[in-house]
This record gives sequence, structure tokens and C-alpha cells, in this order.
Amino acid sequence: MKIAITGHRPNKLGNDYNLTSPLIHSIRDRIVEILYEQGALVIGSDFTLITGMALGIDTLFAKIAVGLKIPFIAAIPLWIY
Repeated sequence: MKIAITGHRPNKLGNDYNLTSPLIHSIRDRIVEILYEQGALVIGSDFTLITGMALGIDTLFAKIAVGLKIPFIAAIPLWIY
């Protein structure tokens, strides 16, 4: 299963560029809870997280993936003119 996320940047999250505020911890806890409910934390599960790697929720999602040892894809946008 693949799970993607998008969300606000730090300037919309209390300017918390370090991702350490109580709000960020609450968001992180809810994301981990959802991943657990979906079975992503079961050893051998076939989960991949997808994030655009923008500052804020996207990078929080990548940090969660690394911390929980869940593979993730950094989907970097590319504009072609």
C-alpha cells in the first residue's frame, strides 16, 4: 500500500521550522496512529510512504518514515516549460 501526504508549511504551523512544537507532536502522533491502524508498522508489511519533501508536514512525514523504518518516496515536483 502507498500512502501520500501533503500539508501546511511551517509558516502556517506557528513558524515551527524545527518541527518540535506541541502542535507538531500532536500531528505526528496522529499520523503514527493512522499508520498503525493501517498495518504499516507490522514487520514485513508492504507499505511505502510518499512525500513531496516541502518544509513542514511533508518533511515531518519523511522523518516519521525514517524513524519507523518504513520506505518512502521523495516525489520532487518537476516543471517542464
